[in-house]
Amino acid sequence: MTRYAEQLYWIGRYLERADHYVRMINVYYHRRDDRATHHEWLRLAAAAGDLTGLQNAHPHPNELNTLSYFTFEPSNPNSILSSVQKARNNTRVMRQMLPGELWELINSLYIWLKEQDVYQVQAYPPYKFYKRIGEWLSLFNGAADSSMSRGRNWNFIQAGKYLERMRNTIHVLYDSCSHVLADESCSSDYEYSQCVSLLKACGGYEAFRKLYANHVNLAETADFLLQNAYFPRSVRFAVHALKTCCESDLLIHGQIEQLSDQINHLLVHIRIDGISRDANDGNAILDHLLQMTESCDQLGQLISDTCMDEENPIRIASFVQ
Repeated sequence: MTRYAEQLYWIGRYLERADHYVRMINVYYHRRDDRATHHEWLRLAAAAGDLTGLQNAHPHPNELNTLSYFTFEPSNPNSILSSVQKARNNTRVMRQMLPGELWELINSLYIWLKEQDVYQVQAYPPYKFYKRIGEWLSLFNGAADSSMSRGRNWNFIQAGKYLERMRNTIHVLYDSCSHVLADESCSSDYEYSQCVSLLKACGGYEAFRKLYANHVNLAETADFLLQNAYFPRSVRFAVHALKTCCESDLLIHGQIEQLSDQINHLLVHIRIDGISRDANDGNAILDHLLQMTESCDQLGQLISDTCMDEENPIRIASFVQ
């Protein structure tokens, strides 16, 4: 019985992870030129947070094996197909406790995706292929928003989604900062292109431009993705959403004080030590982002430990709405 909460939590994480891969591929794949070398594919892998995995699977990455690895590779636990499959399995287990349309959407996506291969991706072409997956995932989130009561099922799915989103935003920001700050002779054009790619990968380019107009630089971009309280993919927004999901559910009351304290610490950490607009110490900035990643991992472990707490088992009846 203790696995039900964890399955709901991981539905949120898996689908957000698949959406992250879709965004990263669409942005970084389409910014390469026709002469792209294996270094370009490694750049995509680093931005997606799976550089080591790609290098181990394909020592000489090219367009075909890179797209296949991130989209279909069964040995890659984070590939789009793997994430969708695991989310589908969890949704099937929870099928009687979730709106029927959620199962229909995730099952249809899985069946369609399983029938594709990398050659069909190229024929689609890639932009339309990944756009279709992204739209399918948006349909799932929209159906959940419009049909689920704001109870335990909802809270655990949203907790997983926002924790995964927060970690992904921090990682892609770290990747962009490391490239810009490592180049002492970095031109304003290069910094601009990196920031545009970063914002598009997080779905925040248009929202950013409405706030900052043409001031597209690393400091403003980092401030937006870390501190903005209204953009749904910023770290601050995700932290508040995660905190709300956890505090509103008495099911995890035994650990709620510890969880809330840790989330509040993360908020203070961002506010006090956030990236300065005139920061010159690149290593300090990167260390700060790594510490935030560690905080995300600790929060994830705490939620998982709470879900699997055998001293306070979770009953099926707790999830029937």
